[in-house]
Amino acid sequence: MRSLILGLATSLLASATGSAQSYPDARVDELLVRGAEATMRHDYAAAERAYKTLRAEYPILPFGDCLLASVELRRAEDFDVEIDRGSVGRLLTNALLAVDKLVDDEERDPWRLYAAGLVNGYAAYFAATTGGWLDAADYGSETLDYFERCLERDPTNAEAQVAVGVYDYWISAKVGSWSPFAEDRTDEALRRLERAAPTTRYHAFVAVNALAWIYIDEGNSRKAVRFADRWLARYPLNRDLLWAKARALEDYDRRAANKAYDLVASSFLETEGRIPPTVRVTLAHKKAMNHAELGEPRAAIALIDELLADGDLPEWARRRKADRLERMRDLRDELMD
Repeated sequence: MRSLILGLATSLLASATGSAQSYPDARVDELLVRGAEATMRHDYAAAERAYKTLRAEYPILPFGDCLLASVELRRAEDFDVEIDRGSVGRLLTNALLAVDKLVDDEERDPWRLYAAGLVNGYAAYFAATTGGWLDAADYGSETLDYFERCLERDPTNAEAQVAVGVYDYWISAKVGSWSPFAEDRTDEALRRLERAAPTTRYHAFVAVNALAWIYIDEGNSRKAVRFADRWLARYPLNRDLLWAKARALEDYDRRAANKAYDLVASSFLETEGRIPPTVRVTLAHKKAMNHAELGEPRAAIALIDELLADGDLPEWARRRKADRLERMRDLRDELMD
């Protein structure tokens, strides 16, 4: 159940960051697009500047605080580090308070409903990633409600279509595996997503990334790779899509998967000048496993030995990745036998 809640919260978050239509205020739209494009390029400092400007110029709207929280969450996930719970919690609390002032039970403006869904989507994700499963479920339910109400007012809203589609897909795919009485809506949800995801405006790649992982879940890894490649042609350094592509390639071409993992490393070097230590551990393990499956034990052992002997790997990273490091040692032992 916990993994399902986290998955749904993540899905609602992914769906809460794009819209086919522009926000009616041109300046708000400009700042939203500027922040989204910067995040897509992993330029988190530029994204923060855009969202701080949005907060300063439009303090009544929840977007500034909410999207500043989103940058912190994205950066923590990207770099595989602990979330700054205090900072993110304060930002989301401010955004939720703004929603309470902006939206009531009779609200009919689709953009206000969109804002409420956006904030609750991030609140659901934050609660799920920090262990607040009941809060995550509550916020996730609120998110879905706001987007369904948004669609009632504006059925063309692609962002809301994505939100409902992703939610329906994972409910059908995961809950359906537990109960024979659950309605299977995966095909309908996938068609909805395929129609809506490419037309989102703000953070379109997040919705697209969610769709790539759904293709993988469906067992259609080749389609996931083709789909990721179309978007990587436009955003070649986007690590979300590179991770998805590498994972999909593991299903049928592990050598190509390792090349995709190398591209993840190259993206970090180009945008950050370094590879975060926890990411180095994950990349080394995944590549070693692929070498082992390819019948290349020496290459796998060399990767593992190099990582385990790395004196620059900080203690906090060793603690955070302790389970993966143990699995690397186990793999090495197996290959040495």
